[in-house]
Amino acid sequence: MLFEEQPEANLRSCIQMVEAVLVDLGHDARRARLVPAAEQGPNVVAAWGIHKGSAEVIITVARETGASYLRAASTVALLPEGDARAPLLARLLEMNAGEVRGAAFGVREDAVVLAAERSILDLDPTEVLDIVQRVESYADRFDDQLITEFGARPPT
Repeated sequence: MLFEEQPEANLRSCIQMVEAVLVDLGHDARRARLVPAAEQGPNVVAAWGIHKGSAEVIITVARETGASYLRAASTVALLPEGDARAPLLARLLEMNAGEVRGAAFGVREDAVVLAAERSILDLDPTEVLDIVQRVESYADRFDDQLITEFGARPPT
């Protein structure tokens, strides 16, 4: 029975840590709470939305088979049309290899997304803070740059 209860206790603990970190960063954790949406993933048990500068960051806690994860993600820009896509995608790969640490750019449908994710197993508050701040900082730093340099569009 004890081992069956541990995953639920880890989820509750992670949710409490996220909310404490959000408060430490100056956000109202209760107001930032979102109803988990399908686009966040089918297994999301808790979600929050926060802003830093021009970037919106969505933080989710999700239950997967055998493990649960904390994820911070930001839609940084919408892909430009036509020939401008390839240079932007190449630049994202370069940034992943050199300028971005502990997070990565990717593409979901027509959006450029920046994300960091970690298992909640043995997660501590400093790691939650690091993940959130890392995504906030990179998203706010690179969103305008990608829009200006490549003709990407701001997220809607």
